[in-house]
Amino acid sequence: MNITKVVLLAFAIVLGRAPAAPAQDVKAAVRDKFMAALPKLQASYCRDRRIRVNFAFEQVDDKATVMSHVKSRRGHNVIVFDAFGNMKSEYFDAAKNFNRASYFVDDRQFTVEKIGSAHSIGSYTLHDDPQRALAARDFSGAALLPMSFDGVHSIHAYLNSKHCDTHDARVLVLDALSEAEFLGRTCVALHLHGEATLLADLESRPVASTFTAIQYYDPARAMIYMGCLYASPGNLSFPRPHKRRDAMEYHTVVGEVQPMPKRFTRHIEFEGEPKRLQLEYDFVSFETYVPEPEEFRLEKQFDLPTPMGQEGKALVGAVVGGGSFGRLNPFLIVAGVAVTGLVVRFVRRRRVKV
Repeated sequence: MNITKVVLLAFAIVLGRAPAAPAQDVKAAVRDKFMAALPKLQASYCRDRRIRVNFAFEQVDDKATVMSHVKSRRGHNVIVFDAFGNMKSEYFDAAKNFNRASYFVDDRQFTVEKIGSAHSIGSYTLHDDPQRALAARDFSGAALLPMSFDGVHSIHAYLNSKHCDTHDARVLVLDALSEAEFLGRTCVALHLHGEATLLADLESRPVASTFTAIQYYDPARAMIYMGCLYASPGNLSFPRPHKRRDAMEYHTVVGEVQPMPKRFTRHIEFEGEPKRLQLEYDFVSFETYVPEPEEFRLEKQFDLPTPMGQEGKALVGAVVGGGSFGRLNPFLIVAGVAVTGLVVRFVRRRRVKV
């Protein structure tokens, strides 16, 4: 019996109790499988690492009237993790000019923006909820794609989240588990449906849109994320009906326990139109690297004071280093995961190649 069948059988045993297992018991059973793989994933992808990623984001829907971030852009991203999972992520434009930097250090999350020739602390969030901190830390894009559930957010954060109050909240329901082939690998497929509630700005009313998704994980390689098939009748970013296919490619690197990320692509297809490439990450390097503590401080690189825990709250509204120091509401800048219920049923499905 292969490992995929073992994983699915384990789920089936739990889900097949009589009477139906309580939703939280089911959620716990699913969570345990993914959480068991988490230490291996962390050690391989986000502990003492320096990653360089070239990215290209293409505007694909001229009919979209909101969410200005859909404009085309290119550049590269350098992400550094220390042994404790603290993160620094720097973004550069196509001309290799510094654009911004994002940090997650202990319970603090902050950004540095470039405004003209000066640098400014653009946001500061102090997380006092471990679950929110976990979800926020996993909002790291390309660096944590092996643990993703939608190209960005960690499946582990999703399975551990209870609630959040954010401008981008997803309510997900896990409908079924199956075995399927994706990118030539036998995967565990999670079939979900849900609702995304988005705000165009803080004064807007929530805009809800439903969606369905199938997410693929490789049980033979510590449940790494392989990709996702997504469908929506329309949402705030793309008002028209569309489908999306995310695919994460890996390659074997000598000396590494896990396969290393190679390329991530997102294709989008609008009803009645050909498929288009929307997003592409190319992993230029994924190296072992032990950063100095200075790399997670702002004084040397930006001549700004590093936000320091509870004391940092006293700086709210102050002007420092030629820029403003502001504090966003917790999780305002983080696309979190809201889970109000988890209903799972085990279904027998034929193997499907995608």
